[in-house]
Amino acid sequence: MDRARSRIRSGGRHGLVSALVAAAVAMAFAGAAFGLQAFTLPRPTKGQLIAARSMRWLTHEHATESWNAGSAGAATVCVDALVRLERPRSTLRGSLLVTRRGLLVDTRAARFRVGRFLRRLPGATASIAAVRAGCPHALERSLGRFLDDRSRVTAARKDEAGRTVLLLELIRPGHRLSLLLEPRTFAPFAVRVGGRTARWRYLSPAEPADLTRRSLRMPRSLRAIVKLRL
Repeated sequence: MDRARSRIRSGGRHGLVSALVAAAVAMAFAGAAFGLQAFTLPRPTKGQLIAARSMRWLTHEHATESWNAGSAGAATVCVDALVRLERPRSTLRGSLLVTRRGLLVDTRAARFRVGRFLRRLPGATASIAAVRAGCPHALERSLGRFLDDRSRVTAARKDEAGRTVLLLELIRPGHRLSLLLEPRTFAPFAVRVGGRTARWRYLSPAEPADLTRRSLRMPRSLRAIVKLRL
């Protein structure tokens, strides 16, 4: 009986030692993998760091208005929203954009036109419109895609109406996004989607009066589905 107990204690000690050795080996492999990854991954460029700082600024902004360069027309308003989807069943951050043709909702999973109900839209037209309008979440998400894809990102100082600003350009095959940023805060104040012949669209944080527009009022049937982040 005593020998049996001795074997049990000895087996327990051996099991503990084996577990500790396995944990130490796993930690060594994890540390080596992390060190190898840190050694092999390229260091972020100046442009990538500036894009990341601009994304950080956008996370704290929830509503913007935008207008075309040289246009005297009314500004477009865009507001971040939480959108409850049935398929797939989830609640996502999105953008509610006021256009001449009505309201559009853009999320990473789907795009919709707003009526009494949400009508799903094909393609990426609503997403491009949300980025072009400077919708904070849509613009943040677009910047993130460029960075995730390891796209070419350049940053340079530029004279704009007598002041020095940052020109940030993100380029991948078939897509080009350009931003003008405030050099101190990295806040975007103009966006251009497409090549250099495309028009700039200028941005500013929405004023309280802009957020009380009748055009932003959601139909009663959608108020529980699309909640604005004002």
